[in-house]
Amino acid sequence: MVITVRDLADEAEWERQYAMVGNAFGGNRAAPDEPHRSAVRGCVDQRLSIVVCDDGEHIGGCASSLFDLSLPGGASVSASGLSGVGVRPDRRGRGAMRAMLVEHLKRSAELGAAASTLMATEPSLYGRFGYGLMSSVATHRINVDRAELAEPFTDAGRIEVFTSGDARQAAAADVYERMRSVNPGMTSRNESWWRVVLSDSDDWKGPAKPFVAVHYDEAGDPDGYALHVVEPGTGGLWRPRATVVAHEFVVANLDAEKALWQFLVDVPLVRELRWHMAPVEPRIRLLLANRRELDTEMVNDMLWVRPLDVAALLEARTYERDGDASFAVTDELFPDEAGPWKLTVVGGRGSVERVDSAEVSLTPSQLGMVVTGATSLRSLAAAGLVDASEVVDSLSDLLVSSETPQPISRF
Repeated sequence: MVITVRDLADEAEWERQYAMVGNAFGGNRAAPDEPHRSAVRGCVDQRLSIVVCDDGEHIGGCASSLFDLSLPGGASVSASGLSGVGVRPDRRGRGAMRAMLVEHLKRSAELGAAASTLMATEPSLYGRFGYGLMSSVATHRINVDRAELAEPFTDAGRIEVFTSGDARQAAAADVYERMRSVNPGMTSRNESWWRVVLSDSDDWKGPAKPFVAVHYDEAGDPDGYALHVVEPGTGGLWRPRATVVAHEFVVANLDAEKALWQFLVDVPLVRELRWHMAPVEPRIRLLLANRRELDTEMVNDMLWVRPLDVAALLEARTYERDGDASFAVTDELFPDEAGPWKLTVVGGRGSVERVDSAEVSLTPSQLGMVVTGATSLRSLAAAGLVDASEVVDSLSDLLVSSETPQPISRF
């Protein structure tokens, strides 16, 4: 038994790997039809398309993307998005997964990525490779008859619904990019990503037809959109019980949020609104006449971050207070990133330099959790994961951010 890794060779091998990864998740997943398949391939960076072999036989792999990851303050760093990870069920336990993930991390670092990111199905597995949970998302639901706003709202703008074509992409992409510049955790999207997100294929949003409701402000500029589908109910023609499912609800201001909320809950023949990829504590709850009616159905972890370039991550973001603190990183895969490091913040901008020693030592996964301020270092100390000290408090104070990461992009 010899485990090796290599590049993904061709289209036929990609389709075979797509099905193989589907089997690893317990289902016989066929490659999607064109043009969706072409769009999916366009999202993948071929330099990060990895095949893992056992004695030369293809037994699994991964296919990853490169994009920009937003940080507090609006700056971005290059990051890889690990996805499509799987090994044949009858070939597990032989070191194939480890070989593949180590290769992915090394290639990502060589391509200049400051971090690798993923949506983890097996958190305990990826934590061993240095990934830490940066953010969570929720699914909320509400009966539309109980979804009225506490205060009457008259929209000075307008809403236009797009069902196909380039217009819905152009309007949604403009709003998305504006929000990405102020919302940590959001990832950039190229043309192929938008083709996937807005595709009519049921591989992404289920069999229902996707609609994009775009809100335009009084001046006619797009400032919000809701990517949604309408799932039919079971009540038949006379008692329709359809559900509006919002997959993306992106707004640049409060008026756009109110307007799009009212639009979604007023869709004809609908009895319920379900909102996926939503903030755990959405702002709209505070605006409802009956706040308790917005039921949180589930909370899931969303974006996991594995730091690859400590200095690049910490110097790109902004900070809400000045000061300095030193720390080290226990990184067996990337010993050059161990430091020790000193973070100095002046005027909200951070600089990182190597120093001789540090009292605080973090694992890569712990740094991934706190690098955007989504999790405080104090909370890790309170849980006994790091030793409490004044230095931990100082570093925690520097890293904390009032900007809650809210990624919405699956990959």
